[in-house]
Amino acid sequence: TKNLFVALYDPQHQIFTFPLMKDEMDEFDSAPAKGTLSYYVIQKGKPCLFTEKEMLALEEQGVIDRVGTPAKCWLGIPLKIENNIIGILVVQDYEREDAYNEEHLKLLELLSTSLAAAINQKQNRQIISLLTKGIAQSSLSLMIADRKGDLIYRDLQNNSDIFPESTNLKEILKYHLEGDGSFIDRYIENGQKWNGEVIRKLSENHIRWEFLSINPVFNENNQITHFVVVIEDITESKKLQNQLQQAQKIESIGTLAGGIAHDFNNILAAIIGYTELAGLELHEPDKAKKSLKEVLKASQRAKELVRQILTFSRQSEEERNPLKLSPIVKEALKL
Repeated sequence: TKNLFVALYDPQHQIFTFPLMKDEMDEFDSAPAKGTLSYYVIQKGKPCLFTEKEMLALEEQGVIDRVGTPAKCWLGIPLKIENNIIGILVVQDYEREDAYNEEHLKLLELLSTSLAAAINQKQNRQIISLLTKGIAQSSLSLMIADRKGDLIYRDLQNNSDIFPESTNLKEILKYHLEGDGSFIDRYIENGQKWNGEVIRKLSENHIRWEFLSINPVFNENNQITHFVVVIEDITESKKLQNQLQQAQKIESIGTLAGGIAHDFNNILAAIIGYTELAGLELHEPDKAKKSLKEVLKASQRAKELVRQILTFSRQSEEERNPLKLSPIVKEALKL
């Protein structure tokens, strides 16, 4: 035939893409699926053979819209993988209405099975290639093992120096966990999923935080066939988490200091007030009055300290003033 195309159907975006298109009249890279004759055949889920009159009848009924150059004869075969339709194989003729018949339909239906399998295999290879590149360019380390625990894929990125040169998943995981890793055996033997954070001591002053995930893979009979292990270095995120916790602690201390400072300020107000009253009530300016003056000075210093605490806790606006150092030094020397 001179005119044929393979259209792959994207149900999410409702479009056709054309990896193969050989046509005398039209050329498409992609096109909306809904309303086309190809979409109509996919919805029916079985091969269809149409003449020009039959296609015009469907168009007049509003079942399909005309897309491209009208053909005299059109034959479409859905491409299926099991019960999933991935696209359609179409042959068409622009001159003869009897170009194709039921024998051609049956022949193309047989060929469509192999074609669909080949397309699906190519798509799977592309997906695997994309996943492999994605993993290679990420910070993840990946291991895949069979049911017995023998490795069939191992991509440890820059961590290969801290893993033993072993082909057994259990041995690698026990080394990775450093301590008693016997519990991992139970998870693997029972086909259970496990994930958690672990610490590896790489040297005396260097540790690495990692997130370890062990996932069994099941087949259609619900039998475990493989294990996929993903290891992610989370050291930097742990450091940021610790910094955030420290910042929150400091903020809490500031809040607590502010509360204490307010209470202390109330006590100082009473001390200062009563000291000033006592100084007014003394009839003889002797040693007692001098001592009260020292109490008053110390209270003023305490009041200044409270102001600084309030500034730290951000519950009071900071006011900057020139400060004479000599009185502070003299007071400190007295102590």
